[in-house]
Amino acid sequence: MKNNFDNANRRKKPQDNDRMMEVSIDCVVFGYGVQSLEVMLIEIGAEELQGSWALPGDLVYPQEDIDEAAHRVLRDLTGLAHIPLQQAHAFGEADRVPGRRVVTIGYYAIVNKLDVQPQPSHWANKAQWFSLDDIPELTFDHADIIRYALDKLRHRTQHSTRRRPLWEAVLPQFFTLSELQQFFEVVLNRSYDKGNFRKKLHEMPYLVETELFQEDVSHRPARLFTYDHTIHETHIAS
Repeated sequence: MKNNFDNANRRKKPQDNDRMMEVSIDCVVFGYGVQSLEVMLIEIGAEELQGSWALPGDLVYPQEDIDEAAHRVLRDLTGLAHIPLQQAHAFGEADRVPGRRVVTIGYYAIVNKLDVQPQPSHWANKAQWFSLDDIPELTFDHADIIRYALDKLRHRTQHSTRRRPLWEAVLPQFFTLSELQQFFEVVLNRSYDKGNFRKKLHEMPYLVETELFQEDVSHRPARLFTYDHTIHETHIAS
């Protein structure tokens, strides 16, 4: 009896370093440009970390779904809404936030920088694009979260054919094969031989050739292509 009581007592007794666990969201939004890939950061205005740069992030409300929280957090801090966020990974190192036990869910997305106008609000003083080669010192483990999200972004760009292609949300409705190739080169940070890239297009039956051509260009107009969601769904189901 004594042993059972002692075991139960040990289970109930909190340890000195026990901390209540919190759950947060951190959003990695990549901005695609013709020549570069950038990431959106905020400058913190809250007193404790004022002036520091970080990913847009905040705690999840007790009665809130995490996907819902991700969109709320991004909207509250940057003004960006209706961004196609995807879960990347959970980051739960015990000491990632000094003095607190915070597990964060990292989300990622890619947008065309010309399509969005970040507007910092809430406790964000600024919302600014930074080159991946020139990221300032960040709070907590946010640099690790960016690296992980970038790996996910590149893997999905290079290998995923079943999910909606990331370039569909970034390129215009009608685009040239050169513009598509440029997207792959910028995101993957590599160059493609034109012929080898064209071979890669056989993996994309949902990439449809149209009867349209470029207009108002000084060179020979290139044919335009588009993404066909119906064909993609049929391809996945087959």
